[in-house]
Amino acid sequence: MTKYDVQKEFGLRVRENRKRCGLTQENLAEVIDKSVDTISNVERGFLSTRIKTAADIARALDMPLSDLFYAPPTSQEDRDRECLLRDLNELVDHCSLRSLEAVIQVVSTIIELDDAHQTPQATTNLPDIIARNRGS
Repeated sequence: MTKYDVQKEFGLRVRENRKRCGLTQENLAEVIDKSVDTISNVERGFLSTRIKTAADIARALDMPLSDLFYAPPTSQEDRDRECLLRDLNELVDHCSLRSLEAVIQVVSTIIELDDAHQTPQATTNLPDIIARNRGS
């Protein structure tokens, strides 16, 4: 991706998220103490911005800075998946190491069960899977 493409993609994400928040360019400019021309030029990909300004924009739009640089998934299934993964990450973010290990065991069991149900000849049962995962 060229420098211009990165700027353009960044600007498109700023515009999308600004509108999602119900802000005008004037509102955003006021919140981050920049001119409306600056916001307009950033959104059109004509102006690269300092990292501090990008962080101010992200804060004003109530989103992580990384989301302004990351292209969101395009399919509904991918968007749903990303949302669920974000929710899961928030749930386990402050767990103890022991709790995280338990979460991994539970998730591994669920995945193994899901895989087993997708295979017609599988005859796996939950107690066997739990016992195997405890041993690993």
